[in-house]
Amino acid sequence: LSLSLCLPQAMKAAMRAAGTSARASVLEVEKKFVWKGAYERKLQLSQPARQRCFTDVYVDLPGWPLTTQDAWLRRRNVEWELKRPAAVRGHPPSEHTRTTGDSTVDHYAEFVDMPAICQEVERLLQASLQRQGQEQPQHQSPWPPITAAVLQQLQPFAVIETERTSYQLPPPPGLPQARLSVDVDRVRFWSPSTRQALGTYDIAEVEVTAPATEPGDSQHAEQVVRLLLAQLQEGLEVHESPRGKVLEYLHRFARDSHYRALEECGLIGAKLSKRK
Repeated sequence: LSLSLCLPQAMKAAMRAAGTSARASVLEVEKKFVWKGAYERKLQLSQPARQRCFTDVYVDLPGWPLTTQDAWLRRRNVEWELKRPAAVRGHPPSEHTRTTGDSTVDHYAEFVDMPAICQEVERLLQASLQRQGQEQPQHQSPWPPITAAVLQQLQPFAVIETERTSYQLPPPPGLPQARLSVDVDRVRFWSPSTRQALGTYDIAEVEVTAPATEPGDSQHAEQVVRLLLAQLQEGLEVHESPRGKVLEYLHRFARDSHYRALEECGLIGAKLSKRK
């Protein structure tokens, strides 16, 4: 495998320390796939694996105004993060992931600075009201002003523990500041209310992480993701696009409520292409 990218390890920490200048934050371009042992044999020839563990607590407001816009607010260990669709050249940020043919590649902007997260959540809530034809003056908003304290009070809808094995590859031409990795996740689902273990799940992804600068970087990164995955899957049977961790959680444990809302707004169809 000849592809890969290398973002400095301190980049996210530096962005957190940069205050609201982190608003542009990080671009993530990623594709989920079903993991096979044969992939590991190929990857071990290029770079040794790194392992880490983390727990994500996902939250939303009543009516799911964030997740129905493909925006994911979470506390990873002790740090807050927000991911929402990123702009791609010729395509403004959409409510749902981009699709090409039978498969999907997600383009996300990630926010890691608390003031930027709060500002972006406010914008997403207003966008949700506009979609529903319920735009109101700010003082009449059905939601309180978003602050760090308000985020802490939001009720979680999923708790997901991940053991991640990452294979980092060298940067390809054209994206010298980016990081390319293949991440293999062994996941355990937990109940947000009882903290009881609910089940397990295995999923993998090819991901490019880069500074969110020129929109063209997103298109280039998608090409890199597709090429690397094609190299991994060469000569092997390819499965349909799997659900990501959070969608799998909701499909199993909130299928008649939260997951159905994501189906009705078109998010599930967009993310899983032909699969329902």
